[in-house]
Amino acid sequence: MKQFLNWVVALAIAGMAVSAASADQWERGPKASSFCFWLVTQKSVQNELKFSEDQTKKAAAFADRMRELHRTMLKLDPAERRKKLAEIAKEMDAFIASTLTAEQTMRFRQIFLQLSPVLALYDPEVVKALKLTEDQQWKVHDIEKNESKEMNEISNIKDLNARREKLRQLRKSTQEKLMAILYDDQKKMLKELTGEPFKGELDFEPSDRGRRDEP
Repeated sequence: MKQFLNWVVALAIAGMAVSAASADQWERGPKASSFCFWLVTQKSVQNELKFSEDQTKKAAAFADRMRELHRTMLKLDPAERRKKLAEIAKEMDAFIASTLTAEQTMRFRQIFLQLSPVLALYDPEVVKALKLTEDQQWKVHDIEKNESKEMNEISNIKDLNARREKLRQLRKSTQEKLMAILYDDQKKMLKELTGEPFKGELDFEPSDRGRRDEP
């Protein structure tokens, strides 16, 4: 089976987005892996993949392990973080290979790309399939930087419902901006790569994890 997370690691290590990628580009890897372990614990995703009871238990244990690794990584300097990222990617790859079937792996990747459009257009396979120009890749880079900035501002909103609504609006706005830079044939190809629309409800936003709202 082709390793599921090769493309996640490449977001950080391969520097594929543009030829003169910024020094902080590798940090997309942790962002992608964080989103992956959050996504695999979602009940709607597990239902879509038809998880068995054993797979559900393994996913919960896996998520706990990933959170611990990420907490450790945040305390390290950039060079050490790169090493920790490789460790995280190996553990995630081992989880996918040992827990999901080939069919489940393919669908999980499609769901990931649908729900994280910025990371989708950083995916080396997607970039190649869509034949994104260097100009388009730079535009994706700019959109991502703006999204990250707005995400940080939204994370400071104390009201949970207000924060979630802002996040939904940001996701929609980002999606529209990304689609605006693609040609019609690229949009068609992207739709083919991401498969059937995922219609499941997500329990909470990734950025809400660990936060507590004041009364």
